[in-house]
Amino acid sequence: MIEEAVERIRKLEQTKERELKQAEQEAAKILEDVEVRAKELRDTVLRETEARAQRLRDEMLARAEEESEKVRIRSLEEARRLREELNQRVEALARNLLERLKNEYGHQQS
Repeated sequence: MIEEAVERIRKLEQTKERELKQAEQEAAKILEDVEVRAKELRDTVLRETEARAQRLRDEMLARAEEESEKVRIRSLEEARRLREELNQRVEALARNLLERLKNEYGHQQS
């Protein structure tokens, strides 16, 4: 009877050890799965962040190009306006000089 009780206790201990070992293995597997999933999530977040950053860079570049084109157009318009103003001033100066020459030479010839 004692032997049977000791044998049942041993079997219970063996069963509990197997269950404990199995639980440890399951916990290790769960931990491994969690680590794999965490790495996948980090990788996913990193890829999404990189993609978002690239979209933002593209948007900023497009806006910069638009602004650059606006500045180029304004600069060309300003250059055209300055050329016209310079031409008008040169023409006015030339007329003024011609008038002076006429007055000076016309005065001396008389």
